[in-house]
Amino acid sequence: MLHKPRGFVTTMSDEHGRRCVADLIKDVDARVYPVGRLDKDSEGMLILTNDGDFANTIMHPKKNIYKVYRVTVRPSIDEEQLAQI
Repeated sequence: MLHKPRGFVTTMSDEHGRRCVADLIKDVDARVYPVGRLDKDSEGMLILTNDGDFANTIMHPKKNIYKVYRVTVRPSIDEEQLAQI
């Protein structure tokens, strides 16, 4: 598990030169793969694995693996704004 701070993209390399999660785990010798995505402006727990097949299975839409996401929005929003989203 890795806490991805805001400002990092969930990838191991980035062709645009943006900071990526690989920058956060430079001391890890194994090849690891992020499981899932958090956008650049989000922060939170990210799962990393050294099993590329597992990562692909979990993320691939064809596998239809049910996922639950918990989101905290700041500043908070009201019920009407939530309904709009």
